[in-house]
Amino acid sequence: MAVGPPVLFLPPGMTGLQALTFGEAAGRLGVSGRELAELVVGGRLKVLPVGDVQLIPLREVQRLTAERERQQGPIV
Repeated sequence: MAVGPPVLFLPPGMTGLQALTFGEAAGRLGVSGRELAELVVGGRLKVLPVGDVQLIPLREVQRLTAERERQQGPIV
């Protein structure tokens, strides 16, 4: 049985969540699409399934950016 990426589940009634495409998230984090995919597969970044597409919640990108700033090193 294949294990998918970590998924972000929204509480009922939650609205207004901002999400990015993989390309947008990779650009904001300064990583390649492949590196972003590795972060997802490795469980360091949660995804939000929307229909047939998976988006990256903006708060996940902000969290990783803050981690990088604290560590002053690469994300991957």
